[in-house]
Amino acid sequence: MKLLAPTDFSDASTSAVRYALELAKRRKGSLTLLTVIGYVGDNALSHWRHLGKSETQAANRAAEQLIADLDGGAVAISHKAVSGHPIAREVCKFSTREKMDLVVMGTHGASLRQWIGSNTEDVIAESDIPVMAIPAGYAFCGIRKIVYATDKEHLRHEVTKMANFANLFDAELLVLHISPTDSKQQLSKVLEPELVNLTECSGLSYHEVKSDDVDTAIWEFAKSNGADVLAIFAHEANVLQKVLRKSNTRTLTASIEMPMIVFKL
Repeated sequence: MKLLAPTDFSDASTSAVRYALELAKRRKGSLTLLTVIGYVGDNALSHWRHLGKSETQAANRAAEQLIADLDGGAVAISHKAVSGHPIAREVCKFSTREKMDLVVMGTHGASLRQWIGSNTEDVIAESDIPVMAIPAGYAFCGIRKIVYATDKEHLRHEVTKMANFANLFDAELLVLHISPTDSKQQLSKVLEPELVNLTECSGLSYHEVKSDDVDTAIWEFAKSNGADVLAIFAHEANVLQKVLRKSNTRTLTASIEMPMIVFKL
């Protein structure tokens, strides 16, 4: 497994780097740290060459120190610094070009000059590669239970992908659907065995919760069931638009209490 951890060397991004490293250890993978040296506005262009060179040198020094501080074990850890703007686009271009399997990012940076978090939502929206958002200070404690929230529009395709991910860690997979409180539909008793048979995932279970507050219901279910990761898929009219609503995306990703992984179809 090839993992990419964009970093601005803030505490939040370092938490994500350490989480990504633990994933790489368990999957016998590699870890690449990425720093994007960007500029904002035309006025910065006249000073760009000097600024870009000095910031790249600073990023390389910081990366050397961070890698030295990490207990990498057998994991190959490297660092790349690239220049460009907007930052999210550069992260997505790099991850695609280098054929990464997973992008791991922190949910917020520590200052205005540090960009982790302020760009995490944009990477989630643009990336064709799965993106995992890690809360600041969150320490990896294994992946034993995954809650996968779905609107059931592409359920069978998505659940196959999710089962493959869960099987990488021998994790339980709790499939969750939130329906409106006035819904007349009853809990499907045949869907769970159907999905288990489809995925051959014995740790799969199916759950339905009625609520008109989708994002809150998802987080409450995940927390009450001791989930280690919340998983969602991004596509039009999907639960992603309800969980990461345009108006509260920044607030939500800054306040999540567990890692969240977003897949694309």
